[in-house]
Amino acid sequence: MEVESPFLIGSQGVTILSDPAPWRERFAHMPAIAIPAAFEAGFCAKMVERAARTRFVADGDIEEIGTRLVESPQLIGRAISLLLHSTELLHWLEDVTGMGPLRAVAGRFAEMRASHGDALDWHDDLHDTTRRLAIIVNLSERPFAGGQFQLRRKGDTELLLRHDHPQAGSVLIVAVRPELEHRVTPVSSGGPRRIYAGWFLTQPEHASGALGVGV
Repeated sequence: MEVESPFLIGSQGVTILSDPAPWRERFAHMPAIAIPAAFEAGFCAKMVERAARTRFVADGDIEEIGTRLVESPQLIGRAISLLLHSTELLHWLEDVTGMGPLRAVAGRFAEMRASHGDALDWHDDLHDTTRRLAIIVNLSERPFAGGQFQLRRKGDTELLLRHDHPQAGSVLIVAVRPELEHRVTPVSSGGPRRIYAGWFLTQPEHASGALGVGV
């Protein structure tokens, strides 16, 4: 069944399209929000085009859990963080998830390659205690196999969630909680997998040092 986006992200910011109540019920059942198309089509196409031209370097901050590249300098990453730092969106997410207060957004634009089998092992993002929600935005130019986001409760082998980003502009928002952990499986072909990986925070990035390992 097609999922209508509860908000739309464009060059001018974020527009809320849905009452939080039905999404609150969904989040209470599964601590994640998956949206197949959360970006305005034209804006998404421009971001994907920019992403294909960006420069990536090895991410030295994630050596303990895997390998990937990150944008250098963080131009797309910074632009998306600023767009997501919308008072309306922060309040909507607080209402839906109960994970507030949400006061800031921080993140990185990153790339995973099939040629290197890039992946991230199980981790929880909690080395920064200001993180409440993780967000992953797909801005890949081409489809890819693998690179699946998986979520589980710590100590369990059964997965709560398997998520394959269906297209550019798709968004996944996941709770960051002590009992949860996630990983990204190796990219096996196609791609590369280019995503914005970020967090909604309880305080501004400069106060929390929120960049680093995760998602």
